[in-house]
Amino acid sequence: PRQLVPQDRNNFAPRVGFAYQLTKKTVLRSGYGIFYSSYEAGPLSIPNMGNNPPFYIEANYPAVSFSTPNPLVNRLSKGLPANVFINPSAPSLFSLDPNFRDPYVQHWNFGVQQDLGFNTVWEISYAGSAGKKLYEFRNANQPLPTSDPNADVDPRRPRPFLGNDLTYWCSCGSSTYHSMQTKVEKRFSNNLSFLGAYTFGKSIDEVSQASLGFNNSTGVRSEYNYRWEKARSDFDQAQRFVVSYTYDVPFGNNLKGVAQSLIGGWQFMGIHSFTTGTPYTIHASTDFSNAGGDARPNAVVGVSTTPPGGRSQQEWFNPAAYTNPTQQGVFGNVGRNTLSGPGNISVDLSIFKNFPLKERTKIQFRSEFFNLINHPNFSGLSTTFDSPNAGQLTSAGASRQIQFALKLLF
Repeated sequence: PRQLVPQDRNNFAPRVGFAYQLTKKTVLRSGYGIFYSSYEAGPLSIPNMGNNPPFYIEANYPAVSFSTPNPLVNRLSKGLPANVFINPSAPSLFSLDPNFRDPYVQHWNFGVQQDLGFNTVWEISYAGSAGKKLYEFRNANQPLPTSDPNADVDPRRPRPFLGNDLTYWCSCGSSTYHSMQTKVEKRFSNNLSFLGAYTFGKSIDEVSQASLGFNNSTGVRSEYNYRWEKARSDFDQAQRFVVSYTYDVPFGNNLKGVAQSLIGGWQFMGIHSFTTGTPYTIHASTDFSNAGGDARPNAVVGVSTTPPGGRSQQEWFNPAAYTNPTQQGVFGNVGRNTLSGPGNISVDLSIFKNFPLKERTKIQFRSEFFNLINHPNFSGLSTTFDSPNAGQLTSAGASRQIQFALKLLF
């Protein structure tokens, strides 16, 4: 063929939307669209298929010192050694699915918008999407499970003659997203504007990100049954509430002299967000399947994943809720992304004060507070259930930060 993969000639991307005024203060809105993505250059170069044999071979030669006279003369005069064209080790291969296609996402929404008066609008809507033919890295040569941990690996591969994994890039992934979204917005009037938005949703996929580093962001147990990995996306946050506002302090502007400089012209701006945690996958330290996939434990029936004393930084989940499989050659039954991590609280506030100098010139004093309430947002959950630090949250976001600045505006 003239190209690496066949051209995708059916990228039809329609978009349609409508708005209907039900009453003087009520509007219905809806829309639908299909959006395509082009190829990414990264997977075509990292790893590069030009690195596959026989296009790329590594050969090692003994190092020489500066005292060696003309070290290359004798070597080049004899030509390349015969072993340059022989690679005694198993090659690492990378390939593209011959049926590779452009990934696309369908978006749709339906909502109601209501005018509440006082320059305030309330809106509630349903929004969803479905991704098709999404990028994934897969292993076409994963060994089959075995009950013998000492069994040879290569005879259990579909292509034993390769002696290694065969990673290929395919457009074989899918995803879905459904959400309820509502917001209240007040446009600036009477010295105040604000926006409050709440989202309740769920994102589901098999692989959340096919990274350019030769793998997927989340390991899979078996390459032969990707349906096992269908679960909440790595980035899924079930609930999110965000408030932002701007408030101009109304008093003091009519004063004069020093009083006006000290009291008038103050402004407050804030962004506060509250979100539930992203999901985690519980792992095991030993792969009882002996297939080289992601090692997972079994769930213990009747034992809660919540620790007896409640969730904490030192013990976010109960390790006793998991156990290793009772025999070799089987995959653990704990699914992907079954445990939610801690939520996130962010309270940022800015305070401004303008000092007029001339008609178009002023000095602005700014004080900005990040994580104003100094709330610890923990992350870095240790997800290997049989490790010494199982269930511990090992990192946290930034603590409270305060900064001040002076600006000359003209």
